[in-house]
Amino acid sequence: IEKSPLDFVDEAEASGRETAAPEMPPLEEVPVATAPGSGQAVEAVVAGPPTV
Repeated sequence: IEKSPLDFVDEAEASGRETAAPEMPPLEEVPVATAPGSGQAVEAVVAGPPTV
């Protein structure tokens, strides 16, 4: 079971982008800054934009 934070970001990013909007370039910059923190942090960030 090797799930790196980057892997999770990639999955969340793709899911969020498809459910949210295709015009979200800052998403790539967000995960990079949240990746070092924790996977959960990235989830919150990805779950934020789609809710708006």
